[in-house]
Amino acid sequence: MKIFIILFIVTTFLYSCNKDDEKKVEMGEKNGVCFEDKSCNSGLECYDDNICRVIQNGHEGGACLANGACDNGLVCNSDMICIKDPCLTVVCEDYKHCVLGVCKPLEGRCDSSEDCEVGYWCAAGNLCSVPGVCEPVNPCKEINRTVCVPDGDSYSCECEEGFIDFQSSCKMPLSSYQFHQAGFFYNIDIPSNTASDRCCFDFNNDGELDNKLGTLLKALSSITQINYDALLNNDIERDRFGYLIEYRDAWDTDNIVAPIYESKDSDNIFENNISGEGNIFAKKSSFKSDGEIFISESKETLNGIKNGEKIYFESDYTDFLKIPFFAESITLELTMYNFKLEGDLYRDDFGIWIKNGKLGGKVPMMRLLDAYNSYYIDKCECLNLPEGLFYLDEENVAQCRVVENNECPTNSECSSVIEYCGMISASLVPDVDTDNDNINDSLSFGMRFETAPVSITGVYSLEK
Repeated sequence: MKIFIILFIVTTFLYSCNKDDEKKVEMGEKNGVCFEDKSCNSGLECYDDNICRVIQNGHEGGACLANGACDNGLVCNSDMICIKDPCLTVVCEDYKHCVLGVCKPLEGRCDSSEDCEVGYWCAAGNLCSVPGVCEPVNPCKEINRTVCVPDGDSYSCECEEGFIDFQSSCKMPLSSYQFHQAGFFYNIDIPSNTASDRCCFDFNNDGELDNKLGTLLKALSSITQINYDALLNNDIERDRFGYLIEYRDAWDTDNIVAPIYESKDSDNIFENNISGEGNIFAKKSSFKSDGEIFISESKETLNGIKNGEKIYFESDYTDFLKIPFFAESITLELTMYNFKLEGDLYRDDFGIWIKNGKLGGKVPMMRLLDAYNSYYIDKCECLNLPEGLFYLDEENVAQCRVVENNECPTNSECSSVIEYCGMISASLVPDVDTDNDNINDSLSFGMRFETAPVSITGVYSLEK
């Protein structure tokens, strides 16, 4: 009887303890009730009997030592936990494989030389290769070539297809070049630089717009009755001279490369050239050559920037501008340094054009006097001055030579120039410095212009 009572008491006690334990286990806890994995606490999973138990190794969220220790569709991450394989939704290139959702090159393949073993480099085809004579650095680029052709322990340098060897560099031949949109210069205006007519650039950084030569030309106009603006525009209209500016990617980038070409009208219809319907040749003489081979690079190319609808070009040196100061068949050619150009850039269905354009530069005194002398030597042989009328003295001041044997008709232009020579030379006082030696040696010059959109129809050559 005592034994029965003792067993009853122990059984009752144990049952009571079990009941207390069951009351303490809540849903989601270990050994607690669950209906799906997410209803179990961290580190637990819901088993088929709807009880939360510790995740088994190899299950999602369970411990692992290597990828092979995880169930199908799972991978072992760097924390040694089985996770869903992120590579199931990733597509890699042929030479790569997916590792934890990231495409990485296979052994021996590469995206860069850092993917290869020491002593190898990433060659064409994404292959880790032993360096050769042409790789990994192309030695031909140092001499402006493009293609390195290995030949044992040596190599040769060649040009890519479509390019030619020009003065030890690979260049596109002019015959293969496709022109871009272009503009035709017209409506030239040389300002007097008076208070009401100032233009165009401040070359000596004194806050004033400089145009010494333009001012001189306007003064000469009142004396000689020669309208230089009319002469310039008349010569452009008659196709005696003209210029094109080619816009390369002018609207797609803020940095503009703009070659300048001398022009030749294709149909002699000037109205077409300023209405957006012009087809104009670029003169062959505008392009670089070795005397026989011409390439697609202009002798004068401006590099500028576009800021909104404004364009700005500046060049240390250019000699493209030839200005016919005097009428008929003889022109007075100028060479300009520190050339600048700016204006408002527009575009429509016809093309690209410039409004409110300004261009200018510095004309060295020696070049200017050479131009004057060249003009008068050709036009005024009757002066009997084969060395020219003007010269620079030791102090770099313009002077007039004495005319001892004048055979020119009275009141002719050639006789008049003797009368005005002193006044002209006195006016030719340089106002800007070209060679940065703090000594003024050039005359500032500027003019206004516009361009009209035209198509460059090809290359014009007198030899055609």
